[in-house]
Amino acid sequence: MAAQTKVSTAGRVRKRLTLKEKEILKLYPEKKSRV
Repeated sequence: MAAQTKVSTAGRVRKRLTLKEKEILKLYPEKKSRV
């Protein structure tokens, strides 16, 4: 259950990401993997 919740939250955050945040994720692919 915990894993499923984590995925759901990650999906929500991803949709909320702004252009600036997307750029940061591109610079830090490692952080994206963690999420």
